[in-house]
Amino acid sequence: MTYIQSSIPDASTICRLLESTIEGKSNEPSFHLIEHSKVLQIATKLAENNAEQWRAEDAARNPNRTDAEVGRLKRTIDRLNERRVELINDLHDSFVEELRRTLRDKVEVAFVSPADLIDRISILCLRVCSLKVQIACGQSNLETRGLLNASVEDLTHEEAHLGWLLQSLNRGILKLRARRIAKIYQRQ
Repeated sequence: MTYIQSSIPDASTICRLLESTIEGKSNEPSFHLIEHSKVLQIATKLAENNAEQWRAEDAARNPNRTDAEVGRLKRTIDRLNERRVELINDLHDSFVEELRRTLRDKVEVAFVSPADLIDRISILCLRVCSLKVQIACGQSNLETRGLLNASVEDLTHEEAHLGWLLQSLNRGILKLRARRIAKIYQRQ
């Protein structure tokens, strides 16, 4: 079997970009790669959307909010979650499009999409960042530090999984099939 190497960014580049996006560090070296990669463009939008949704969910849980405020926030969360699903689908489509350029015959279909892992990694980055802020502000206890350690371990595992999956796809060991996540919300 002959393949043409794809130009999908590696897992480390994707993960550093997600971390930089969530931490608001747009001057990081990985940001210059965004303009050359549709995958990185969509991954960045997904991380930004997930961060906005995270903040809205935190605000909605504030016990000092009125029911009207919580209702407005829940509508915002619904809109952001719908956008999240669209971005995951777009990201998956970008991977499928990029990988179509390589020749694939009789190869197993990957069970999970890199798009799903990137979404999961961006949420783990949000969790790690949030826990670090709690610790830095002196709002931590042993449980918070344990959650941070577990989250960093999960993040490391997911990055390794993404790395393995991207290598397997690039080498033609696995392939992606076209798929869409079903819309959760119906526009009225």
